[in-house]
Amino acid sequence: MISILKKLKHQSKLFELYKFVTGRIEEAQLKQVASTLTLTTILSIVPAIAVIMAAFAAFPLFATYRESLEQFLFSTLLPEQYSVQIMGYIKEFAEKATGLTIFGVIGLGVSAILCIATIDEGLNRTFQVKHLRNWVSRFLLYWALLTLGPVILAMSLAASSYVTGLAVMGKLTAEFQWIYQPVQALIQGVILACLYKYVPNCRVLWKDAIIGGCVTATVMAIFRWGFGVYILRGSYTTIYGAFAAIPVLLTWMYIMWMLVLGGAALTATLPMLRATRYSDFNKTGNKLLSAVALIKLLYEAKQNGNPIMTDIELADKSGSYPNAVDHILSRLLAKHYVVRIGGKYSVSWALLVDGNKATLKEVFEEFAVDTSNSLLTSDESERVWIESGLNDQWLNTPIAQIFSK
Repeated sequence: MISILKKLKHQSKLFELYKFVTGRIEEAQLKQVASTLTLTTILSIVPAIAVIMAAFAAFPLFATYRESLEQFLFSTLLPEQYSVQIMGYIKEFAEKATGLTIFGVIGLGVSAILCIATIDEGLNRTFQVKHLRNWVSRFLLYWALLTLGPVILAMSLAASSYVTGLAVMGKLTAEFQWIYQPVQALIQGVILACLYKYVPNCRVLWKDAIIGGCVTATVMAIFRWGFGVYILRGSYTTIYGAFAAIPVLLTWMYIMWMLVLGGAALTATLPMLRATRYSDFNKTGNKLLSAVALIKLLYEAKQNGNPIMTDIELADKSGSYPNAVDHILSRLLAKHYVVRIGGKYSVSWALLVDGNKATLKEVFEEFAVDTSNSLLTSDESERVWIESGLNDQWLNTPIAQIFSK
């Protein structure tokens, strides 16, 4: 009987985990964001390649690494059967674009930056970021991704290609001759990990970013092989003929963005799964209860003579995760209940209000009922009953009395 109960409890936890993960996927709206990014990428890929080529031209020392970058794009970002044809078209368009006037070049640069801006917004949305970076910080980030990023990537790829070349020529032992594919996947995983770490305007742990990047890179390799097997059957060529490369590119871009965003969702979800009560996050009223729990923790810390607590400590003691704690306390900060101490990614909090005077009424209004709702401002009968609820004794009792019970 005990074993049956344990089994049922285990199945219940698995079901809760399944509900939570599927809820996160729906909340992130991966399909819609991937569709938007696919269209944006198709429109901006030529300007982006043109800017990258200009970056290599600006640094003649790195010109020899350009071939390594192209080889990486051929072998990892597109199915093998169409990679040469598609990348040939893109390179041809990009090379012609380099002959544009100054206004044309400015237009290309703007298009490329808008493409990365869409990627930035998509990833931040997946990580549930409420406030994006200011435009200066975003511009510097985008420009670094467009210029220095490809150069650094090409240098690392050239190094791995050199090692692989030694293996092919027999200058390394047989054990090293399989090194190219794993190194290629590792580089792709590191690139994705850096994307998940630095692009979202929130704190992301390296371990979460690396897990998300490596899992995504592995799944990409599997999908690339499977997609290659599928298009080998010739269905695209039979239907579209000479234009088969176009639907292949569109389909593969969509799959790629789904995988990249899926990896971002995985990275963003890992801290939530480490929380002891992740199944509560989507339940009605959780933010209100979490806010009260955090106020209680800060009040007790203040009473014990150590009023300052880090968001990590608060997350551990409330069964939550740091980003959720910071989001809730930021709303309480606007209500002058708490004070924030520290920088952007190393945050501590302390209770600001006097526990003998402050109540939970404003907390309830912030997380449960907005009293500016038109039903309350225009309908007398509605206002009477809601105001009677807001005037209830527990909402007007000082928090010191509530938490001492």
